[in-house]
Amino acid sequence: MTPDKEMALEIANRFASRMCDEHGETHGEELYCMGMTDIVEAINFVATKEREACAAILDANAMACHSPIMRSLLQSNAQAIKSRGQA
Repeated sequence: MTPDKEMALEIANRFASRMCDEHGETHGEELYCMGMTDIVEAINFVATKEREACAAILDANAMACHSPIMRSLLQSNAQAIKSRGQA
């Protein structure tokens, strides 16, 4: 399973309800129903995951950086990304 498919399945399982058509058929698809609140929560979930991944990359690069100025800059950027979701 691809990472995109895994994330889509995680979102569907977390925020949506499994469905089928009026005859109980899924037509070979995994069908889900989501309300607007669920959609907003799913978008926020994905944005948080993306921020965490970006911050982790910056943190890792900061630890590998030999220049104190660059290390500080990368760490500051990572912290800014992390705090963006908390505002």
